[in-house]
Amino acid sequence: MTNYYDSKGRLINLTKTIGTGGEGVVWGTNRSGYLAKIYTHLPDTEKVEKLKVMLANPPLDPTLSQNHVSIAWVNDLLYDNRGQCVGFLMPSINQAKAIFEVYNSQLRQKISPEFNWRYLHATALNVAAIVQAIHQKGYVIGDMSQKNFLVNERGMVSVIDTDSFQVTDQNTGKIFRCRVVTPEFTPPELLDKDVSQLTQYRYHDRFRLAVMIYLLLFSGNHAFSGRWNRSENQPAQIELIKQGFWLYGQNSPLQPNQNTIPLDVVHPEIKKLFLKCFNDGHKTPTMRPSPKDWCNALQVAISQLKKCSSVSNHIYSDTYGKCYWCERRKSLGVDIFDPNFKPAVSQFKASSVTNINTYPTINIPVNTNLQSSKTTNNNNSIQSSYTIQSTINSSYSSQIKSQHSTSNFMVKLFNGVFATVVVGGFVALPIWGIVSLVKLGQQQKQKWETEEQQKVQQVKKRQANLKTLLSTKHCLYCDLQGVNLQGADLKQANLTGANLFGANLSNGSFFGAILTDANLKNAELKNTNLNSAALNRANLKNAKLNGARAENTNFRQADLTEAVLESVKANGANFIDAQLVSTSLRMVQMQKVDMRGANLKKADMFWGDFTKANFERANLEAANQWLTNFKGATMPNGEIHGAIKTEPTFQTNKMFYENKPRAIVTSASKPQNCIQKLCIPLYAKTLSQEINSKINVREYPIKSSKIQYVSSSDNRVSIHKQVVGNDGYC
Repeated sequence: MTNYYDSKGRLINLTKTIGTGGEGVVWGTNRSGYLAKIYTHLPDTEKVEKLKVMLANPPLDPTLSQNHVSIAWVNDLLYDNRGQCVGFLMPSINQAKAIFEVYNSQLRQKISPEFNWRYLHATALNVAAIVQAIHQKGYVIGDMSQKNFLVNERGMVSVIDTDSFQVTDQNTGKIFRCRVVTPEFTPPELLDKDVSQLTQYRYHDRFRLAVMIYLLLFSGNHAFSGRWNRSENQPAQIELIKQGFWLYGQNSPLQPNQNTIPLDVVHPEIKKLFLKCFNDGHKTPTMRPSPKDWCNALQVAISQLKKCSSVSNHIYSDTYGKCYWCERRKSLGVDIFDPNFKPAVSQFKASSVTNINTYPTINIPVNTNLQSSKTTNNNNSIQSSYTIQSTINSSYSSQIKSQHSTSNFMVKLFNGVFATVVVGGFVALPIWGIVSLVKLGQQQKQKWETEEQQKVQQVKKRQANLKTLLSTKHCLYCDLQGVNLQGADLKQANLTGANLFGANLSNGSFFGAILTDANLKNAELKNTNLNSAALNRANLKNAKLNGARAENTNFRQADLTEAVLESVKANGANFIDAQLVSTSLRMVQMQKVDMRGANLKKADMFWGDFTKANFERANLEAANQWLTNFKGATMPNGEIHGAIKTEPTFQTNKMFYENKPRAIVTSASKPQNCIQKLCIPLYAKTLSQEINSKINVREYPIKSSKIQYVSSSDNRVSIHKQVVGNDGYC
């Protein structure tokens, strides 16, 4: 047999075959706790480069402290006698089974009868925690399926085949794509596409995660399977996914059948996330719930699970009010949880999380989103001009710590945690209550110390990220919350998936930069150069972009809800399927923008220039279109708009329009013609296409009006000659 060596030249012997896949064979090795994957064909240069990137940047395993491997990551590369890379070492996963063996009811009763609904909830939570850890490092799973997730007897989960993930080199920005996907876990926008040529994003994994959680909680039933309610033959499942036809979709022809487990049996928080993912997420993929959302909802759901009083292996949600599994057994004569199985009191080793022997172990997701203090410590800045806005102030945090400790004690006291005994009319606190009080104080102190350490580490991490960004112009999926980058020159920078929540990027240059999937909520981008930048799927809620330049910029599927884009110049920009609800687009210049499918409900488009823009499929419900220029624009009904949008009467800031459409200068106007009762500011864009038009322009609606000659220059109206009229009219 061929000899193999690790990166340090140590001999690795292969012992027995563990499994065979499409790319290679997994072997046992002489190194305890590790397996080897040997590729069938020598990996090419790009594959080896990808493995090296993975080796240098492993994700943080959420169950590392519990002596469990959740992510079978690349541990070392393996070489043959000629020094060629042939595979890699990875940690072994012991005594685990494929996840479909526990969510399939028939297999579960034969193999793992102890897996009741509580175990399945915990398994779902553990899957979400793993996906969260992977995403936090900037990776995308891509080929997520029932075959590459394993689960052990305690409900602890492991993901394998990690070398198939989509990997991004944080230093160069190079993306190593995932080459294959599993169709029934693939989001609709990727079906029938060559994924080896496409960059995938975290919201694609979010669809896959929702499918996996649905399979776990609904006994292996897919969300996109059920009874077809139309006369024609039922399409294949892939087609149902593409059309968004799932069991609880709006107007979906796919309906529940008698064997379908109703959605109401799960906790309302979980139900809400399924609806958000498969309904809202079908239209806007970025709205799909994140792994953290699922972790939060599942933790709440687990806390409200109850054991049936009739069947010990029946677990149901307290929010449903009764045991659904008993109801199902009575109506269908089938029990998907073995009613004869009785969990032993000490069946498993006590969990470090729940401390209840009969419960499954829950992976603790890594929390990197702790809120920092609002105070600023100038010593934490990288440079004088570029700083982290949110740092830790020890005196402030100590004060808050004291307040919280006291309030927590009072809450516990009055909630009856520390019971009292009445003796001879006096209230006495028993000894065990005093001991509990002391213990509570110690626990509270330890909790606050841990939180402070986490906050400090978070600030340090942001500082390191900022330093990396300024030196390399690359910082993918990194945390830069609250960063101050006023006036920064970051042309062509790659900030894919970066967290720039509340950052100040005003007056900077991001020409050609990549900000795909970035979080720019509440960010300041006033007068920033965003020309030709990529902001597709970015979160720009409540962002301030006043005066920014965004020509030919890609805002596709971006969320600009309630953002401020006043006076923005964004000619030729792409806003396809973007969210612009209640967004301020006052006085913008957006000629030839692509607004197909954009949601502009209640947007303020006052006095904007949308010449030759495309609004097909767009939602303009209740949008303010006063004085908006739609000349040559394609509207939602497919018609070409031929004039400026006006209203019969409009008044604001000393501006008055009367006589309906007559208050518009058109190409048919002659220089000697004038329009009555027109009052418009001296720099009116609405007159930009008419040269030397003679009109009645009044700064104030008073009798002593002025007649002026105006002409256009750079879309601005300028005064050439001024004549006072007798009555203020032509």
